[in-house]
Amino acid sequence: MFIIDHTDIRKALNDFGIYSEIKCISELQRYHYERYDPDLKEVRLIVKAELKSGSPLVVRFKNEADVTLEIIESQSRFADALKKMES
Repeated sequence: MFIIDHTDIRKALNDFGIYSEIKCISELQRYHYERYDPDLKEVRLIVKAELKSGSPLVVRFKNEADVTLEIIESQSRFADALKKMES
């Protein structure tokens, strides 16, 4: 099973210039690909990172077959549209 910890999240956030310390991480959604094949390397995991300074962030990890950049960008636009509706 694909597992992440504070170190993994910190590295991902640092790549985007975010250096705030992480208070906690909570798993929001996981697609259980390994349920049918434990050796499968596909994953989709969405977590929320609560930061000591600033707003919480949602981080999505994906390694799926047949996923294109176009699909990912479309999903990101949809998530952004939902966020705007919430405001």
